[in-house]
Amino acid sequence: MRTLGIITLLLLLAVPAIAQNPSSNTTFTIRTERPRADIEIGAAEFNTHAARIRIAYLPRLAPLPGTFPTRSWGQLPNPLELTRTEIPERPRQMPAYIVVR
Repeated sequence: MRTLGIITLLLLLAVPAIAQNPSSNTTFTIRTERPRADIEIGAAEFNTHAARIRIAYLPRLAPLPGTFPTRSWGQLPNPLELTRTEIPERPRQMPAYIVVR
């Protein structure tokens, strides 16, 4: 308990001593102004004082396989149909009068 008190006292005395020596490595950076229009492959970016506008005229990612072209644009692709997965069904049960014991 005594060592804990000594360590706490040393830390309380060391913190103001460290705070008195400010670092002299203060650097200031000047923000460079972005160009008014930046045109890249697939996108154009316009910088104004009020907003930064980005217009993409090419898709960033290719469409997923099986989604283009679809039967109709109003339907989502069926994942079971795309992966050729069949829906499991319960086995058919025979009526009681047919079962012979």
